[in-house]
Amino acid sequence: MNKRLMVALAALALPLWLQGCGASISDDADGNDDECGPAPGEAAGCGFDWMCVDGSWELVEVPTFAPCVECPASQPADGSACEEIGQECQYEVEYGCDDFPETITSQCTENGWMSFWPRCQPEPECPDTPPQAGTDCTGWDFAYYCSYEVDCGELGLLDMHCDFSTTPPLWVVDGGSDCVPTDCSAVTDAGVCNTTGGCQWLVPGCANDGQISITEGCYPVDDCLVTNECGPEEICVPEIYDPCIDGGCGACGIEYHVCEPAKLGG
Repeated sequence: MNKRLMVALAALALPLWLQGCGASISDDADGNDDECGPAPGEAAGCGFDWMCVDGSWELVEVPTFAPCVECPASQPADGSACEEIGQECQYEVEYGCDDFPETITSQCTENGWMSFWPRCQPEPECPDTPPQAGTDCTGWDFAYYCSYEVDCGELGLLDMHCDFSTTPPLWVVDGGSDCVPTDCSAVTDAGVCNTTGGCQWLVPGCANDGQISITEGCYPVDDCLVTNECGPEEICVPEIYDPCIDGGCGACGIEYHVCEPAKLGG
């Protein structure tokens, strides 16, 4: 038995006795043990050592002949020099995330002190009313969770967020929402339009003389001739769209009725 282990066992006589007679004990002098396997990778710290006790590694206090390195009184700057690789020190600091101090861990590494901060998430910032799914949400940097009460025949919840994985970023409805607004005219993306219930993306068709080509965009599946939903100062007029933009047919123009402002007077 080496001298280091004998000193350690002498210091630990009472704790080891409490573990019961016949405990199997060995040190981690070579970083490995037939019974416990490789020692834990983290540093034991000044005045402590890893010991294999009954088949598992335990962190135990051992005598030390050199003074332990104490933590700095205040949080050290990242990159500043330190002595004990692996040493960790905790500090309570206020850094503007909320009204309460947070515990920051500073660790001594080969490159000096490094600080580990808890994640600070600002409060979400959202529009006052639900935006249309698929529309541009540029400028809403903290709209990671927006929840609205909506009327879908009964009171429900609509959860949305600004998805920055697209260019430009787009409003997305989160799974589990009770209903989705279907103001088709507000959707500016063809793919989103065609996957939004009750909407379709239309492009101009080949209009004859006197006919009007539709403006490319997102429209309700049922036109105003079916819904009769034009306003008091609007009329339902036919416009021409291309029903075969994917090349699946030979037609190039078909009517779709759109609400347009009524021309008053002469």
